[in-house]
Amino acid sequence: MLGMIITGSVFAEVKSGDTGPLTWSYNTDTKVLTISGKGDMPSYAASGMPWFSFRSDIEEVVIAPEVTAIGSRAFDACENLTSVSIAESVTNINSYAFRDCVSLKAITIPKNVTRIRMLAFSGCSSLSSIVIPESITSIESFTFQDCSSLSSIVIPASVTNIGTSAFQGCSSLETITVPEEITNIEDNVFQGCSALKSLIYNAKSCTIKNPGPGWTSIITLTIGDSVKIIPSFAFRGCSSLEAITIPEKITSIGNSAFQDCSSLSSIVIPASVTNIGASAFQGCSSLEAVIIPELVTSIERSAFQDCGALSSIVIPEGVISIGISAFQGCSSLAAIVLSEGLMFISENAFRYCNALQSITIPKSVTIMGNSAFQGCSSLFSIVIPKSLASIGNYTFQDCSSLSSIVIPEGVINIGVAAFQDCSSLAFVVIPESVTSIAAGAFYGTAWYNNQPDGCIYVNKILYKYKGTLATVAIIDVAEGTESIADEAFDHATTLTAVNIPEGVTSIGKSTFSNCGSLAAVILPEGLKTINQSAFQGCSSLETISIPESVTFIGGNAFGGCSNLKSLTYKAKSCRTTQPDWTTITTLIIGDNVSTIPESAFWSCTELAEITVNAVVPPVINILTFSNYKIPVYVPYGTLEVYQNDNIWKFFNLIEQPPNGVKENTLPGVAIYVQGHDIVISGMEAPAVSVYDMNGKIVASGNTNRITVSQAGVYVVRVGEIVRKVII
Repeated sequence: MLGMIITGSVFAEVKSGDTGPLTWSYNTDTKVLTISGKGDMPSYAASGMPWFSFRSDIEEVVIAPEVTAIGSRAFDACENLTSVSIAESVTNINSYAFRDCVSLKAITIPKNVTRIRMLAFSGCSSLSSIVIPESITSIESFTFQDCSSLSSIVIPASVTNIGTSAFQGCSSLETITVPEEITNIEDNVFQGCSALKSLIYNAKSCTIKNPGPGWTSIITLTIGDSVKIIPSFAFRGCSSLEAITIPEKITSIGNSAFQDCSSLSSIVIPASVTNIGASAFQGCSSLEAVIIPELVTSIERSAFQDCGALSSIVIPEGVISIGISAFQGCSSLAAIVLSEGLMFISENAFRYCNALQSITIPKSVTIMGNSAFQGCSSLFSIVIPKSLASIGNYTFQDCSSLSSIVIPEGVINIGVAAFQDCSSLAFVVIPESVTSIAAGAFYGTAWYNNQPDGCIYVNKILYKYKGTLATVAIIDVAEGTESIADEAFDHATTLTAVNIPEGVTSIGKSTFSNCGSLAAVILPEGLKTINQSAFQGCSSLETISIPESVTFIGGNAFGGCSNLKSLTYKAKSCRTTQPDWTTITTLIIGDNVSTIPESAFWSCTELAEITVNAVVPPVINILTFSNYKIPVYVPYGTLEVYQNDNIWKFFNLIEQPPNGVKENTLPGVAIYVQGHDIVISGMEAPAVSVYDMNGKIVASGNTNRITVSQAGVYVVRVGEIVRKVII
């Protein structure tokens, strides 16, 4: 509808029409757009409002009485709009309603408005003043984003939620007050508010979303007396904040509450505080002193990490645990008092506290984590209590000033690189209670460097071979040895044989790793543990026998043993994690084996034959082996039992003769026993090797008859044929 009216001597065009249940009219002379009628304005698509074509001409908008809602995008990008009058009847201002109205300087929102939706005033860069009514309970996401002229705003007491980036980019905003009833502040609410210097925080109990509100430019912070909890991420990154007074009623300081407040030099934590959260003061690099209240029972993960100016601290008696990296990187921390009652010092707790010179660990401490004091280069004295059972991995690594250490009776384990590169450490006392010393525990110490070449024994542990082995080397492990430590002979490439006495119960991780010339090793009965990668890369090893006593074989224990063809497995009941003996072609399972674990031989794709000597079929499952077409020789008289077993029945089962001889293994070939001779017929002087049940060669040659002097059970290899015989 188009009408003409006379204003003075000038003819003014009036444009008008309907929009939903309402009407609109625009005076081209006054540049006023009026919305009238009764009900809600509709929501519009990006270019769907009736006045879209002349929206840049509009300077004033009047929302008449009885209009109840302003529609989405109603006045989006009306770039010359300077004045808005909204009737008291309006209760809802929808999304994008006044977005990018860059000339709008002020607006009064009626007291009956209950909701201002997201992005409603986003990009109103000239808006310097706005009054939010008490009827509003939530300031939604991006509502006032990039209102760069907005210098002040009052958040009414009715508001309980402030959405994501609600005031982001309000670069003129100088002060803000957070009311008591706020319960939720989303992330980046005040990000980019570069002029915001003063904050009054009154929220009694509020949740703040990671990474925080973004009010990082504040210089002064007032925390109201009504506040009970400082929420996580509340003042994270407020790098200009120098001092804070925390009211007496505060009970908890949340995770990352003051993280990276790099100018904060002092803070008084009131006695009412019972919890200091993870990373609460992490990165407060100017913080010189702090007193932890008596009611605190745990110093959480990274609570004071990288507080580089912190010079001393007292841990009160109520604290029972110090969390991971709690004081890591406190490079000025020269003194710390740990009180009795402390039980747990977690990993990295005091890592890289370069100024720390001495410390007494309370008798109550039972656990000290990995790297707890790693890199404390000034530490020259430490007292370790008898309550500790283990010194963790890297615990004192690079403590270059530490000259002596007495490990108390009761400690069982010394972890990987525990004292590595403690270059001044010359005096070490290790008690009889220590049964395990991990790889590199004392490498780079004066104590280690002063040891003579050869096998270094610590109590009953063969700790390390030091020096260079002969071109062809055989090692006799000392009688009385109970364990061989991790990496004891790692990369001993000229080691050809090792004699391990009975009494050794454990072979460590990578103990003989990459001993490429190691061809002979007999594992003693009584051995319980073969750890991860123990024989990895022993490419000359052809046969191995696992004793009955073994209860654990670690992952990759025989990985890369490319010539390992024959395996005798006697372990009664053993747990394995992929030993990786994938190249074996023959497997002998001992008389007393009761259980073979899942996947123990799954990857043995070259396995051609199995001999089982157990009268009762060992318990296996469908994943123990991968090839069920190969022959399995079972004891005489047990064929039916194996045929009735749920898993063994799938194999090609063959019953062994009474004397263990299996003739005609190839057409025209027979292997049999005459007295103490093993006879091979049907082949011309074949290559013959005879092994005892420990895998040791007892006779060999190119012959059709070979003599074995002692009675017993033997394994005969003729080319690719392997058989068990009894003499």
